[in-house]
Amino acid sequence: MKNLFVRTFALIIMVNCFSVYAWGFDTTKTKYKLIQVSSCKYISIQDFSSGISKVCFNGKCGFVDSTGKEIVPFKYDFGMSTVFSEGMCEVWGSGKWGFINKLGKLVIPCKFDYVGHFSEGLAAVKTSGKWGFINKLGKLVIPCKYDYAEYFSEGLAAVKTSGKWGFINKLGKLVIPCRYYSAFNFHDGLARVNISLISGTGFIDNNGREVVPLGKYNCNYDFRNGFAIINKNGAEGYINKAGREIIPCGKYRNLNGFVNDFSIVGCDSSGITKYGLINKLGFEVISCKYDYAGNFSNGLILVSLDAKTFFIDENGNEAFELKYSYARDFSEGFAAVRNAIRDGKWGFIDNKGTEIIPCMYDEVGDFNNGLARVLKDGKWGIIRLEKVKSD
Repeated sequence: MKNLFVRTFALIIMVNCFSVYAWGFDTTKTKYKLIQVSSCKYISIQDFSSGISKVCFNGKCGFVDSTGKEIVPFKYDFGMSTVFSEGMCEVWGSGKWGFINKLGKLVIPCKFDYVGHFSEGLAAVKTSGKWGFINKLGKLVIPCKYDYAEYFSEGLAAVKTSGKWGFINKLGKLVIPCRYYSAFNFHDGLARVNISLISGTGFIDNNGREVVPLGKYNCNYDFRNGFAIINKNGAEGYINKAGREIIPCGKYRNLNGFVNDFSIVGCDSSGITKYGLINKLGFEVISCKYDYAGNFSNGLILVSLDAKTFFIDENGNEAFELKYSYARDFSEGFAAVRNAIRDGKWGFIDNKGTEIIPCMYDEVGDFNNGLARVLKDGKWGIIRLEKVKSD
């Protein structure tokens, strides 16, 4: 393999996941130091969200912050939520659900049969078989009278009563009547709905007006970045928020959402699917020629062609060849890689292909908020990378 990068390990200290260590890495451009934020002692760790992660230890769960400090004690059952939402987290205790704040204080007692997460200041709660909404003080502001309720999104929440779905506002007023077989949350000003199980799907605006006629398509995706993936008689395409087909159904297959104005698409080539990249105007900026294409992340796409696997940029230029058995998408400038042929261990590379953290972990999570979870000897810990100033 062509050696594109010069790598020099600046400092190596014996790695033991049960102690704090630093590992220096020097490339031609950037030097990093690996910091063990939390030793590998937990039976599970979730990815960080807003600088906080759920961790479990000795059969109970709590939360740690970005420094590894245990900010919520290990006293809750596994049923607690994985993330905080608007400063609140669902917890399970004594057979009921309640909420804690980021200090670990139980601010809403565990008294509900079930709860959803907080969104736009309200959370759906279930009691005596019916759903309503509470505020952050725990006050019931919308009575529990619905058969089911989704979270608030763009000022509206989908609710179900008498077998049909509609939408309410934050005052509890039914602003779109319960007449749909199914209804999903609003995204980009539109919500996905259908009238019956076999009728097909459409989109409505927040006044209940049909923007995309019901039954015209089968839609399993919401609008994202101004576009939605549609399906018509098994053929996929894209529509814009006006309901117009920007990418006709059947032109491409295996569609993905648009990321940074681009989308990975598949093309039929003599019965074999090849992959390329289109922009929002439908133009192929990278022709469909690859045997495989991953997601577009941090300006790079993992592709394979004729048994060669490598990363390309949005113009189709080769960035570097992958020398590992497997790679995930980039997150915050780093991608997890695995050497399955040698020992199956995981490490990380940067967006130049330089090995930043050697393949020494049994499993890893992606970097999130500058932190990544790592598994070693059956236990999970937390690491972060720190840039070292040049001399």
